[in-house]
Amino acid sequence: MSNSLVGLGAIALIAVGSLRDCASLTRYQNETYECQGANAPFERVTFDKLSIGKQGKIVGPEPTKTTITFVSEDVLIADWGRTQLSIKRDTGALTTIQNGILRTHNCKVMKFRM
Repeated sequence: MSNSLVGLGAIALIAVGSLRDCASLTRYQNETYECQGANAPFERVTFDKLSIGKQGKIVGPEPTKTTITFVSEDVLIADWGRTQLSIKRDTGALTTIQNGILRTHNCKVMKFRM
């Protein structure tokens, strides 16, 4: 009887752990920051995959791609040509750093997960 209780306890722990891990999985995640009207150097930046080394798409001037160098739940940092982009993912506050000059822009955040 004690062996069956131990077995059931182990199965319950495995099941709960598996369900918790599955909740964080997504097949597709997209984040877009609309900067039109915010005096930003581009209209929009979109990230389809949020991991270091992945590229985002820029709508506006060249270059049309940006590369993620750091990502966390709060902040995303990417290189865009000679400019570094720092984005607060929850508010959409975008900071550009170019030649030591900091500029801050308020962009609209749009997130899509599936």
